[in-house]
Order: sequence, then structure tokens, then C-alpha cells
Amino acid sequence: MTSPLSAGKIISAIQFKTLPQKGELKSAYSEVHRQAAAEAAEALQQQEVPPAYRSHVRDYFDAIRPDRK
Repeated sequence: MTSPLSAGKIISAIQFKTLPQKGELKSAYSEVHRQAAAEAAEALQQQEVPPAYRSHVRDYFDAIRPDRK
């Protein structure tokens, strides 16, 4: 039995120099979460989010909090 796939041209390649240092990715995520949560809190405070969605916004940022276990 033969495969229906055949050799072809390589159209893309990804190379990684090294693996991230332990904790490096987590600290980057923590910073992004902190910034996004602050922007969401500001939008909630300025009443830019409709009342029906406010609890969902708070719950979402709580659910993706980096220190949540």
C-alpha cells in the first residue's frame, strides 16, 4: 500500500534557537494579563461595558488569572 502523499516543495519552515527559560513564558503571560485586566477594569469603571456583560468580563479575567490553580 502506498501513501497518497508525495514529496513536494517545502513552503515554510520554523527554527527555534533555544527553549524558553523556565518561568520566562509564565512571567510574559502574567504581564500581558495584568495589562489586559487593567484595561478591562478601566472600561468597567468608565461604564463602557454594557451592564449585562460586566460580570462576564470580571469572571473571564478571574478565570485566566496566571496565579489561579
